[in-house]
Amino acid sequence: KGGGAEGGEASEGEDLLELLLTTDGDWNDRMAALAQVSSLVSKCSATRLKLDGSFVSRLERALNAQLSDPRSQVVKEACSVTTAFAETMPDRFTASAVIRTLLRLSYVTIRAMSEPASECLESLMKVLPPSALFPELALTTTDTHAQARIKGCALLCTVLARFSKNSEPIKGFEADAGKILETCLKDVNADCRAKGREAFEAVKGVWPHAASEVASKVPERLRLQLEG
Repeated sequence: KGGGAEGGEASEGEDLLELLLTTDGDWNDRMAALAQVSSLVSKCSATRLKLDGSFVSRLERALNAQLSDPRSQVVKEACSVTTAFAETMPDRFTASAVIRTLLRLSYVTIRAMSEPASECLESLMKVLPPSALFPELALTTTDTHAQARIKGCALLCTVLARFSKNSEPIKGFEADAGKILETCLKDVNADCRAKGREAFEAVKGVWPHAASEVASKVPERLRLQLEG
């Protein structure tokens, strides 16, 4: 087994991850393990302890597994640990699978799952590197669920608000933003189109040229509304 944290201080975390890599174990045991992982992440934050790459990779896989559990209590705790991990080590969080799972959870009909998932996503949008966010948000444009497309557009607004005063860190992601925006504006779902109009203003505030390019691709009536 790996060392967990540099210097071996978090080697006890390896056994916890072994339990959390699947949803086969008793859910109460997994809840307890998630709480212990949360404490480990907090310790890393307080002491500036660094988790090694192998441990981080396994942690991301473990979180994704628990986010897929059918029990809302487990999902809520996994969301809490995911948020803490991302806020503590945003530069180490690279699991696209976790973001995709959270996106799927964010529009399920069980509010005890969808609400913590949505809150977790909002938190991730505010701390993770743009390279971990824009490609995943762009994938929502091909999702058959309208709620996923709406969520992708809403989260785009969150990310752009974060960089509204300095867009340099998101340079190069204009195409992803444009793809999300164009898809929502042309969507057959009215709620999605409404969210698209909201996102248009957000994109316009950061990348006026990208917003104008998207406006040129939509029906004239909509274009006049956007530019009016």
